[in-house]
Amino acid sequence: MPTLTRYATIVAIVAGLVYTCLWSLATFVAPDHRSITIDIPIEEGRR
Repeated sequence: MPTLTRYATIVAIVAGLVYTCLWSLATFVAPDHRSITIDIPIEEGRR
């Protein structure tokens, strides 16, 4: 059982670190708002 407990502890710590990183990115990093213009070529012969 100590091996299973050690494995579960390591998995929980890694999951906590991933969750903390995602939370901090979502909280502290603001997206840049900018206009985007995309030119779409018109195909000749299309009806």
